[in-house]
Amino acid sequence: MEEMHWDRSGDKKSMNERLSISNSKSEINLGLPTQMICVIGSDGRIEKVNAISGRLLNRDLADFVHDEDVLKTRIEIQKLMLGETQLLQNFKVRCRTRGGSYRWWTWTAQKSEDSVLCIGRDETERDSANKELLETNQRLLSIFNGASDGILMQDIEGHILYMNEAAAKFYGFHSAQEAIDQGNMTNAIHVRLIDENYNEISLSDLPGRKVFATGDAISDTYVGMINKDSDKLIWSLVSAMPIFDGKSKVRFVVSIFRDMSGQLNAKKIFRQEQQDFEDRVSKRTQELAKKNAELFLSQNFLDSVIENIPDMIFVKDAAELRLIRLNRAGEKIMGFSKEEIIGKSDYDLFTKEQADEMVARDREVFKNKIVCEIAEERVQTKYGVRLLHTKKIPLFDEDSKPQYLLGIAEDITDKKKSEQQAEALIFERSARLSAEDLAGRLRFLSDASQALSSSLDYTLTLSKLARLVVPKISDWCSIDVLEPGDQYPRSIVVENPDPIKLAQSNELAKLYPTSWDSLLGVASVFRTGKSELYPEISEEQLKQYSKDADHFKLLKALGMKSVMIVALKSSGRVFGVVRFVSSNPIRIYNQADLQFAERRAGNAAVPN
Repeated sequence: MEEMHWDRSGDKKSMNERLSISNSKSEINLGLPTQMICVIGSDGRIEKVNAISGRLLNRDLADFVHDEDVLKTRIEIQKLMLGETQLLQNFKVRCRTRGGSYRWWTWTAQKSEDSVLCIGRDETERDSANKELLETNQRLLSIFNGASDGILMQDIEGHILYMNEAAAKFYGFHSAQEAIDQGNMTNAIHVRLIDENYNEISLSDLPGRKVFATGDAISDTYVGMINKDSDKLIWSLVSAMPIFDGKSKVRFVVSIFRDMSGQLNAKKIFRQEQQDFEDRVSKRTQELAKKNAELFLSQNFLDSVIENIPDMIFVKDAAELRLIRLNRAGEKIMGFSKEEIIGKSDYDLFTKEQADEMVARDREVFKNKIVCEIAEERVQTKYGVRLLHTKKIPLFDEDSKPQYLLGIAEDITDKKKSEQQAEALIFERSARLSAEDLAGRLRFLSDASQALSSSLDYTLTLSKLARLVVPKISDWCSIDVLEPGDQYPRSIVVENPDPIKLAQSNELAKLYPTSWDSLLGVASVFRTGKSELYPEISEEQLKQYSKDADHFKLLKALGMKSVMIVALKSSGRVFGVVRFVSSNPIRIYNQADLQFAERRAGNAAVPN
């Protein structure tokens, strides 16, 4: 039998010329890494075949090709026979095995005289492996995207290869996709960076960038991130770890960010310099757009991230709710090693009462197909009871059948203790301030009583009232009166220690006098005799009250933060109105302040 061989002498020869085919009608004998080689005649029957599939000799295509694939196979063979197609590549069909099942084969074919030479390979296992790997990656991505800690992967040039939503929040972005669209970290940064001592640092000082230089992992480094749009400061605990290439060089670095703001806020009372620093941060950074970097994720990277996430990550099977995965943080929180806990159910780890509650909640998650978030969950660990913030996420297969329960739990025990300490400090300070405020009001009452009783001239009396009010009760004050015969109220006193603001107040009164048509403010108090309280004045409120753009500009320039408008009455008639205005965001008027102001206004000398 003439043996087939591979001819390397010419690159442009046809496939038939490259393969010397045996004259035997029983088989084709090759040393090529293919699983099947055959020659198909013009009638659709197999004329020659290699030894591995000799049983198919003289058989029609329909004898071994799946019924749904026979027609398209005949069409492609016909195109080759007629010369419409020169070469058929990567043609995938289902072929029947000896046992009657079907497997996916990929074929390459070329016409040779009055027949077609075909080379095929069984691709079933590779397709299945690729599908399984894709499903695994998707499950792991679900873990990262649901984590409360920020996860960032970058290369040595600063290109963002992966970022979850929590990391995007740390860096001041609305979403992870917005950050990835920026491309390079140098252009993507939306925050100002400071170290634990409030010294400003650059991107190169971050743990992730240092790892590229040293090759050593860095853990538990405090970094402050100040959003340039909102001036909000977020403290994070940063860890960074390297991922090496085959030559032991750092190819990528994975950084993990944990929000520590809650724990550090308890120290904020004693660190006034932090507020001073935040007040100085006002400069905004211009955003630059760059092409989206290609996301690179590998199985080793995903496993590495899961193990190094500070939150507890656990996975249960849907059938029996037994633990099948637990990360390093979970071991630390629970006090058990993976070997001790994997394969066990809640009933093996907790009391029956607590286990019943956990199992019922897990089943409810699968039933409703929604994420369940438990803000505070008391869990008995090896070291005692810990308080966890837990999210439970149901995972389903392609047929919507429950597969796994993914859990992400943050240990908030220390955080809650810090919050309780902070609340105690705030309560203590509030009590001290309330006592000081009461003493100040008593002194004011004494001074006001002497001043208001020293004159019978109500204009002089009201002027003294305004001078007493500023700055003890308000930052500036104005008084309008309406005497018999007057058509509109007129301003008789404006007390403001700031000459610029005083000029603006006078200009406002001149250009925009009180209108009786207004449903709010001075006109309303004159009509109804009821005082009005505006604890906080927003720009939106100023716009609604303004008559035009210039009016709004003048009102905004006065810097009003909180306002009280109190009626002055005589014999049941409203003859005047006092406006108490605070320009200090710390001084916000409340109902107690309004009642106090009404009592003082009632003691003022009034016209007969």
